Amino acid sequence: MNMENDERRLRPCLCFDLGGVLIRNAVFTGLPALLPAGQDLSVLRQRWLHSSVIRRFESGLCSADEFAQAFVQEWSLSISASEFLQEFYRWPEGFYAGVAETLHALRPHYQLACLSNSNALHWSKFADSLSVFDTALSSHQLGIMKPDRGIFDAAAAQLQRAPQQIWFFDDMAENVHAAQAAGWCAWQVQGWDGTRTQLAALGVPV
Repeated sequence: MNMENDERRLRPCLCFDLGGVLIRNAVFTGLPALLPAGQDLSVLRQRWLHSSVIRRFESGLCSADEFAQAFVQEWSLSISASEFLQEFYRWPEGFYAGVAETLHALRPHYQLACLSNSNALHWSKFADSLSVFDTALSSHQLGIMKPDRGIFDAAAAQLQRAPQQIWFFDDMAENVHAAQAAGWCAWQVQGWDGTRTQLAALGVPV
C-alpha cells in the first residue's frame, strides 16, 4: 500500500471544479427563467460570479434563509425567498454519466480532489458522491471563493502538494487564470466531455 501511495504522489494531483465540469448544473438555465426575458448569458455569468450575496453564502458567512432573502432582493425576483431556495437547491443535478466510474478507476493511480465554489445546502446534497475524492474542498468551508488567490494557496496546503503538482480543471476562465497565477497547471473545460478530452490530451487514461 505504501508503494502504491508513493507512486500516486509521483503523479500530479487531479483537482476538479464540480458544477459545469463533473456535475450537471442548471443554474444558467434555471436562473434566466426567473428573470426578465432577454438577459445576456455572459453578463449573467459575470454578475453571478461577482454577486456579493452569493459570495457571502458560498464563503460560509450567512445562512441559507439569509442568502435567499438577500438574493431575491438583489436580483429583483418576483418569487418568495422560500420558492427561490427550492429552485436553487435543484439546480445542481448530479454527476454527468460516466464521471463516477472514471474517477473510481483513476483513484488507485492519482490523488483526486475537487475545489468548488459551493455552499452548505448543495454540499450536503452531494455528500455521498464526494467520497470518490481523496480530498473534497468547498469555498464555504475554506471561507474564501474562487477566483481569489487565497483559496488556491489554502487548497494546495490541504492537498500537501506544490502548486505545480496540481492539475486543475474549471469551466470559468477567471478561475483558471487565478489558479495559473498561483502556480497551478490549469485548463478551462466545459462539461464532462470537455474534461475527458483534456485529460486524454494530458495522457491520463480515461
